[in-house]
Amino acid sequence: MAEDRRYRGLLIGNAVFPGDPHGLPALNGPRDDIAQLEQVLTDPQVGLFDSADLETLSDHEIQDVRERVDDLFTKARRGDVVLLYYSGHGLLDERGTLYLCAKNTRSSALRSTALSAIEINNIVDGSAASSTVIILDCCYSGAFKGAAAEAPLSGRGRYVLTSSRSTQLTRAADGPGRPSPFTGQLVRALRTAQPGKSGEHLTVAEIYHQVHDWVTAGAVIAPQLRFTGEGDVAFARRPAQFLPEQGQKGTVAPGGEGAGLPGPAPELPLRAERSQARPAVLTMNRRRALAALSFAGVAGGGGALSWALWPKGARSGADSKNSVSDRFDVPRGRKKIDAVMPVPARDGAQSDAPRDYWLFAGTDYIRVSISATAQYPVHRVLKGPAQLKSWGDTIGKVEGFEEGIDTVLRVPGESDQHWVFSKDQYICMKVSPERNYEDKLVSGPSPISHWSDAFDGFTSIDAVIPVPGSTNQVWVFSGAKYVLTELKGGAEAGGRPWKVGTIPGQWKGSIGSREGFSTGIDAAIPLPGEPHQYWVFSGMRYMKIRVLTDGEHTDSVRQDPGILRAGPA
Repeated sequence: MAEDRRYRGLLIGNAVFPGDPHGLPALNGPRDDIAQLEQVLTDPQVGLFDSADLETLSDHEIQDVRERVDDLFTKARRGDVVLLYYSGHGLLDERGTLYLCAKNTRSSALRSTALSAIEINNIVDGSAASSTVIILDCCYSGAFKGAAAEAPLSGRGRYVLTSSRSTQLTRAADGPGRPSPFTGQLVRALRTAQPGKSGEHLTVAEIYHQVHDWVTAGAVIAPQLRFTGEGDVAFARRPAQFLPEQGQKGTVAPGGEGAGLPGPAPELPLRAERSQARPAVLTMNRRRALAALSFAGVAGGGGALSWALWPKGARSGADSKNSVSDRFDVPRGRKKIDAVMPVPARDGAQSDAPRDYWLFAGTDYIRVSISATAQYPVHRVLKGPAQLKSWGDTIGKVEGFEEGIDTVLRVPGESDQHWVFSKDQYICMKVSPERNYEDKLVSGPSPISHWSDAFDGFTSIDAVIPVPGSTNQVWVFSGAKYVLTELKGGAEAGGRPWKVGTIPGQWKGSIGSREGFSTGIDAAIPLPGEPHQYWVFSGMRYMKIRVLTDGEHTDSVRQDPGILRAGPA
């Protein structure tokens, strides 16, 4: 019985990081997260924790955090249920190990100034507690793997509930005095659980499913639950009747009116969007990994991102509602820029740095002109909107491609031919340089394995960056890895790799030194007339870099990362 067990917990909230203020900006949320969670877990109507057995730790240095975590599990006895909760910044090292940050954490010295998932698991392994519940509200929290399946457990089970997947950022609170969306929904699930359901208590799995449903409603950042052991564990009392949601400062009631009524989670700023350095490893396809992120609310701004290639046979400019716009905003529901494709020049010339591009995101696309001198990458929106299926003879015709593409690679020496990649397939297509821009399928679909040698075995690719001054050399990116490849001549697929490496290891002067970009990039565009400079995109972030053709391809940052503007709902 849950009432016969002793529930002990430690709630850690780190909101300020003066040891690395640029790499780890201050956060709204963590202090309110632990305050609201403490309140509900010790509420006699809901909680199973005695106030004397639930400790909070706000903005402490790493040694204090490490000692308190060790003390929590060392003092646990057989039959205890132990909770470890953390809200703050989460970072990944070059091996993909998750670190929880403390007040004095430095992103350049994670091993000595942060608490790793490996350390936590080692501490838990030595505990006599029957059950351990670990709840993490931080970026990349899904990288906390818990115990290995074959690892012996002292107790019944280990439950790891995280605010996001291993490759996802986590949304921060939208202002002072408010909890983060994930923890706000966690508190809400505890307070407003459906009365009358079977079972006197709420289990960890039941709470997870409710939080998952709310958090992923409309803005999908997917919480995760991992379990090692057997069974489930009671975590709170089931209310006998609906309890009102908290009405005090810091309350979260995203469903609107009506106590206990579920509603979509608010779409709020990404928790780590301003951090400057995060060495990390990304092992999955960027489009799939980030497809859950909603960018509404990431940054202020009006207008909307318009997507358009004129459908075959349509008049130039499509319909009147798709007029030229001087403002480029990412609208509600758009996740990121997946791929880019240069608009072919009418004279057939292949420029190293053209001005006009089609940008692809999810099932949509837009035609834009790129900025060479301004601080924002898009100069103006030329046409839109439209869906990928309007490419009736190419992308819209081949199964799977209309759902989204990963990258586009221009055929060497051909301004109007491109290889288009989607998941594990690719096609070769041609686009007329005339104003109607009629498209034609040249070949495919074919398996990406045709490129196995050229891409050093990558099974999917996220982005390509053309080498300045070369017609057939490109950097090809897959997660945090890349390969410098020399393409074959003409439209024949394949090539030979010249160099392989990782973004953190070899792009230290630019994308490898910036949080988010070091885990993988989504697209890159040479600045018009400046083929040595590029706009590089990762999620909703962009930055300007320079790469010198000096044999070493020396890279540097020309403009620090910014956030693409988000359109209104």
